[in-house]
Amino acid sequence: MIKKISKEKISKEDAKNAGCALVAIVVTVVAIIAIVAVQLIPIVLPPAFIICALVYWVKYRRKDLPHVKNNFQLSNAEKEEYVDAWQKYKWAKDKLEECDRIIKDEGLRKRADGKLVQRGYRAQDVQGAIDNAIKIKEENSPIWSYYYDLPMVRYNNAKKHFSRYWAYFLAFVVWGILFATQPKSEMMDYHSYQTGEAISVVTDAWTGNDSINSTNSSENSKVEKTNSTKEKSVTKVPPQEPAITIWELFFIALCIYFVVLICAKIYFSSKHKKPEK
Repeated sequence: MIKKISKEKISKEDAKNAGCALVAIVVTVVAIIAIVAVQLIPIVLPPAFIICALVYWVKYRRKDLPHVKNNFQLSNAEKEEYVDAWQKYKWAKDKLEECDRIIKDEGLRKRADGKLVQRGYRAQDVQGAIDNAIKIKEENSPIWSYYYDLPMVRYNNAKKHFSRYWAYFLAFVVWGILFATQPKSEMMDYHSYQTGEAISVVTDAWTGNDSINSTNSSENSKVEKTNSTKEKSVTKVPPQEPAITIWELFFIALCIYFVVLICAKIYFSSKHKKPEK
């Protein structure tokens, strides 16, 4: 009986240790993937700047430039639609105000839902006028509001596309010049070394946690492996740190991006006035 109880305890402990080891492995794998993904940011993003610059340049040339030349104003067809929608909206608004005066002057009663008690022809006519005016107002309100805001929307879009095009373009140019003039092999070797060091820290931490929860025999073997890997890491000579690292180069490109973005917005605002409403 005692042997059965001890076996059950051992099996439960083994299952618990196996579960902890599995969680540790999953966490370690996720941490390694995250480290590699972060270390790829300063390598992948700067070349993508030129793609973003091209996208915003096409948007500005095709969509915004015609509006810039027209001072962001509405075309003749847009003005006609705007005036027509505004007149209908204004008529419906005035009609609702007129109906409110009639209801007060003639003492027409309302139901709980806000509509008139339609017992007579007068109440029916007023309620019909109210329903028609509300319908016209709701149909034309978004139309005239859209055209009313459209010049300012065009102005903001043009400024955004113009400034982002120059920001991405000059950030890529500065990054490309610095990257081309620096010893690329040294920068990449040092960046790879930093990535490997970060991964080794994660794997060493997992190895240490797993050895505590394992049996004595496995613990000794893992400690020996850990010691051997540490000895190798000690004997391994790290590469020489370059004058500019990949991360420093990336942050320089980011600073250029934000500086140019602000300057381009200021330039655009000074050259093109906001459209008058």
